[in-house]
Amino acid sequence: MNATWTKLKSGEWGVRVAGAEVKAGETIVVTKKSGETKTVKIARVLWTGDGISLCAVGNLPSAIESIPPVGRACICCGARERIDSRGYAVVKIYRSGECQDCYEERKMGY
Repeated sequence: MNATWTKLKSGEWGVRVAGAEVKAGETIVVTKKSGETKTVKIARVLWTGDGISLCAVGNLPSAIESIPPVGRACICCGARERIDSRGYAVVKIYRSGECQDCYEERKMGY
């Protein structure tokens, strides 16, 4: 199996897998042009043909669950603020004390 990174029609990065049939949920090793490798999880197989599969990678909910909570919690739902390995907020708590989901629900009037 040969897996490399490819740009999908959506503009996001995905994986082109040649030589093997892959299924959602499988973990594969992807190789960059530089030779560097990374292990990723197949989120969805978008297309298969001619022995090649184009796949979306990652699974946001499980990725968020694997990041330890830090600091503050949402005053509405209790979701904890989470920061990814690059220092970006994955679950952000606003000054109002609400997480992004609760804030948007309140603003939209749900």
